[in-house]
Amino acid sequence: MYNIMSYPPALNYSLRTLSGVSSASFRIPCQTTNAVSPNGQIRMSLPTNSIVDMRKCKFVFCVETTGTGNVRIPEVVAMIQRYQLSAGGVPISQGCANAHVLKQALKIVHPHDEGDPCDHHPEIFRYRSSVLGQDISGVQETYRVGTEAKDNATFFELSLGMFFDSCEPRMISTDLLPQLEVELFLNSANVLISAGGSQLAGVALTGIDVDGTKDANYTISQYSLIAPCYALNDDSYSAMLDAMIVANDYLPIGFKEYYNYSDTFTGTFQGSNGSSCLNRLIGVFRNSSDVDAQGGAVYVQGYKTGTANVSGVPCQLQSSIHHGEKYVSKALNFQAPMTALPTVDAVAVAPATFSSGYPNLVWRVNSVSLPNFNVPLPQFYGLTKNAFDVDKTMAQSMVEYLNNRFVIAINLALPTNNVREKSGLNMRGSSSTIRLEAPITTNLSTNHNLQVFMETTCELRVSSGKQLAVIN
Repeated sequence: MYNIMSYPPALNYSLRTLSGVSSASFRIPCQTTNAVSPNGQIRMSLPTNSIVDMRKCKFVFCVETTGTGNVRIPEVVAMIQRYQLSAGGVPISQGCANAHVLKQALKIVHPHDEGDPCDHHPEIFRYRSSVLGQDISGVQETYRVGTEAKDNATFFELSLGMFFDSCEPRMISTDLLPQLEVELFLNSANVLISAGGSQLAGVALTGIDVDGTKDANYTISQYSLIAPCYALNDDSYSAMLDAMIVANDYLPIGFKEYYNYSDTFTGTFQGSNGSSCLNRLIGVFRNSSDVDAQGGAVYVQGYKTGTANVSGVPCQLQSSIHHGEKYVSKALNFQAPMTALPTVDAVAVAPATFSSGYPNLVWRVNSVSLPNFNVPLPQFYGLTKNAFDVDKTMAQSMVEYLNNRFVIAINLALPTNNVREKSGLNMRGSSSTIRLEAPITTNLSTNHNLQVFMETTCELRVSSGKQLAVIN
């Protein structure tokens, strides 16, 4: 009998000693082949009869933009609205709606996952592209699309969704499963940035943050799947898997699944969840007028505006590529739901005065308050760090947190919670009521879109004959 706890973590159900391991990465064309426009879909299949490193599977693609004036590509994570995974036509992970919002929220609370500027395009620029270094002031930000490497095409890459980001073991033998297929649902063109200007303009916010003609559009082309695969030169691994199926009736593959609610927050939100393992509640707010509307990027509070430092707030030192400026797309700007926000005055010698007061929020799960007190909005910063067990986030100041990085979260599992050791709240058999309330409404805005993401742990059970069951 094999002892699963002794196996290497990456393969989890591998033998204690592995010999004759070989590896290779494959570029796999997608079933979809033509250039894809906004709101389109792209389908791809994973390799069969291989041990695939799910965490390193990437969707690789080129982007071209069109439109009048200064079109800017957003954080490329904004391009994908939803991810879906199936096996032999059987859904494994439906993928939550507004996956780009969720990924941005997770990036904020895990700043080490911010993304590589060379191929992830995590930043927005108005002067010079960090990808190729070319001057993009006054022109569209777009990249050459070629058919061969010699054509100097510029490629970006994204992971394939939450199943791939979280599954354990991360390396899965696909010969145990029916054909794995991934479908990507693209976002609308409203996630693009239509900017009115591009020249550095001193302290005045008259550049990329000003609305342009709002006719920006994009196409994705030259896309493919990159899949790292491994092979063994004997049958010991397969024999061990077969033995585990015989002994336990199935092989378990744990993964995270997220469920999304979207609503205009007027002081109360209510949803439900019937999962057996509810781990976290995550909420972000966006100004409703920015959710589905093109326009200029949003200036991130506390950074340089043009060529001058913001007085009263330390300028965050950035590279010369974008001269210390920092922006975020409207679609991914998370703003506290307040009618008046503390901001940095870019002209005065000190930050703008703020005396409007803060609303309070509290989560309630089956009528139990979490935490057990009303929380002023700034205090959610520490609670959110606790919810993800991190020491810092992407926000560099409280002003930035409230204006641009406002994520509120509560943890319902042990700090060490992972997909192997379920410790979340069992919502089965309960009234399953989840609420977010504003018991103190001072300065509360009723014109903010609320996105609530409910993080759960699921399990894919693989039985003999490629039989599958998903347990939530």
